[in-house]
Amino acid sequence: MARIFRRGKTYWARAQRDNREIRRSLKTTDRKTAERRLRLWLNELDAIAWGEKPRRSYAEAEEKFIREHLTAIKPRAAKRYGDSLKHLSEHFGDKTLDQITSAELSSFETKRREDGVSTSTIRRDLACLSSMLTSCVDWEWFDANIVPA
Repeated sequence: MARIFRRGKTYWARAQRDNREIRRSLKTTDRKTAERRLRLWLNELDAIAWGEKPRRSYAEAEEKFIREHLTAIKPRAAKRYGDSLKHLSEHFGDKTLDQITSAELSSFETKRREDGVSTSTIRRDLACLSSMLTSCVDWEWFDANIVPA
């Protein structure tokens, strides 16, 4: 059983799993958006209950990486990661994490070479992706980092 309720102007969700009540902010003031987010959240809870990891998108991982990791490193390194993330999101932005394969990495590298980018820059872009995927492994969103070190 799950339902939506309002706290102030923000919608929240309430669900029961394993005889426990779980509450979560849906972070919206729009009812339709809240209902859509509730369905996504319930699907995620059901996948976890069946022992499956929910499929996460590259965009979700990038957003969390920026919010949690880039704020903890030196400003110059964060700027460099930001430059890399722009190019990475152009290539991987519409994919889920499990769709990032060796073939996709090779395709990214080839495209960057065609754009006239130096080998060092490509290596830095891949190092940024590797750092993000390592964070995803830490968050238990992904099984293993596939980017070669």
